[in-house]
Amino acid sequence: MSQLHALPDNIYLHVASGETILEASLKGAIPHVHACGGTAHCSTCWVQVQKKYCSIKNWMAVIMSAMYMRSIFFYCLLIAAFPSHAQENALPVEAPFYTLLLVGDAGEPQLKGKDDNLLLLRHYLQLAGENSSVVFLGDNIYPAGLPGLGAKDRLFSESKLVAQLKALESYRGEVFFIPGNHDWDRGGRRGWEKVKIQERFVEEYLQNGNTFLPDMGCPGPVEVNLNDSITLVVIDTQWFLHPWDKPDETSDCQVADWSEVLIQLHDVLDRNKHKKVVVVSHHPMYSAGSHMGHSTWKDHIFPLTNLNNYLYFPLPVVGSLYPLYRRFFGDIQDIPNPKYQQMRKCLMEVFKSHSDIVHAAGHEHALQYFFKDSVHYVVSGSGSKETPVSKVDDAFALSHHGFGQLKYFRNGSVWLEFYIPDGTTDTGTLVYKKQLSDKPFKP
Repeated sequence: MSQLHALPDNIYLHVASGETILEASLKGAIPHVHACGGTAHCSTCWVQVQKKYCSIKNWMAVIMSAMYMRSIFFYCLLIAAFPSHAQENALPVEAPFYTLLLVGDAGEPQLKGKDDNLLLLRHYLQLAGENSSVVFLGDNIYPAGLPGLGAKDRLFSESKLVAQLKALESYRGEVFFIPGNHDWDRGGRRGWEKVKIQERFVEEYLQNGNTFLPDMGCPGPVEVNLNDSITLVVIDTQWFLHPWDKPDETSDCQVADWSEVLIQLHDVLDRNKHKKVVVVSHHPMYSAGSHMGHSTWKDHIFPLTNLNNYLYFPLPVVGSLYPLYRRFFGDIQDIPNPKYQQMRKCLMEVFKSHSDIVHAAGHEHALQYFFKDSVHYVVSGSGSKETPVSKVDDAFALSHHGFGQLKYFRNGSVWLEFYIPDGTTDTGTLVYKKQLSDKPFKP
């Protein structure tokens, strides 16, 4: 039997013959990342050698063996090195007094069999109980929202939304849905109509009041007092980017002018400066994924796979044009696009003028966290899809199905956690945790 010294937890574990480091870590309650379940295929289960008691020859054998089998990982003394921020501080001993769960881009669930991510979400919803909320961050129905009754794809589109709504059965907390660009007819002509259709369907299904925000395709901001200490602010960023019919000054929206939206947002944040504030929208301000121009070799060699997963037709050189376009100019749904940049710059100017704010979004199919200009930016957009992400210094980015949650404690501390399904347990795997705030609540 070998011994494993896990740092910075300072826990000594015994590793039995034939047992992997992953198995020993999990048995010892160390949240070691293991997206693939321990088959050495996902690259998320990283270790760093601090001391070794084996020869170079044996160490190379360990590496080679790890690529193909699960038999020998324990010849050297190792410490978990990913995620890098997971062990900064310890969570408070007491339970959180409020939890806000965040799941985005869940609009392509598994309809045949079980959807592991929705099952995992359901588990944590039940665990959170009545002192909690969940926000579905848009792109609730792929590819183009919910069509009207009688449309040929109505039932199929509806079934994708129902799968998410069923995950909420017996949940005692508050539920909020916001629209994304795909809900707006993928930015098409019937976008406004389809958002209103989805709003009616969600609220009739849940029978729980005003759960689809903002109302009637309006831009917001909508202020929701989750309790005396936490305020949720909802903005429909697709309203700003949408090129077709949408609510304007002649509509019933309280605000339907971009400058007025920003003024109202500033006012909402100012009125809630004594509280913890979370602003939610579909579109993120930061990303390390494709919407920021990140691309893989497959995007350059087989660009048609972005249209159809089976179109492996090589187009070298020519295939690089679209990834480069997205990186430097961007579709209107990409952060480099001038229209998107205008929206982003305006919102970030408002955010950074107020303290203790979290902005949460979907859109990018990954789990990400950034801290910029005293604002915490959370991206939880991998409810049903995944896209590759690049490594970013002083940030977190993981391409894997999952969701995030914010935990609020009585002492004022706020913690972010990302969970992913592991296919074996009800609790999934905690892949990231970080304290976002330690500021006490103001009277």
